[in-house]
Amino acid sequence: MRPTLLIVDDNEAILKLLTVVFERKYNVYTAADGVEAIAFLSEAIMPDLIISDLHMNNISGYELVRHLSTSNLYNKIPVVIISDATDPDLALLGAQSVVVAVLHKPFDPVALARIVEESIVKYPSGNNYLRVSAGYEFAQRYNQSFSKS
Repeated sequence: MRPTLLIVDDNEAILKLLTVVFERKYNVYTAADGVEAIAFLSEAIMPDLIISDLHMNNISGYELVRHLSTSNLYNKIPVVIISDATDPDLALLGAQSVVVAVLHKPFDPVALARIVEESIVKYPSGNNYLRVSAGYEFAQRYNQSFSKS
């Protein structure tokens, strides 16, 4: 089974570029912000790795990383941050358990591809367990909402 990537960025050109870079080797999904990323995760599709920008509307990359880090379902998914920010808080992201690398824009797509490949091997997210758990939770939520109607 091909690994799955979720790419989160509000820049459509970056989403298209990274889709082209990764689509031959990975199942690639995209989200325009943290809200879409969390909605994607709630649909029981577990990525093997997430690539995320930091500064986005609605839920930022910082908030997305916090959400992932504090969730028992998602805290094993490695995250690679790409950002044009020179924010001092970037250093703090390295301390977050889910962040495995931080790259500054403009970045080298070949270097990013190498980091993604190495990170998927080095930080396996336990996706089979996560997919089953998320599917079970999704089914429970669906059954609860169905039984209330």
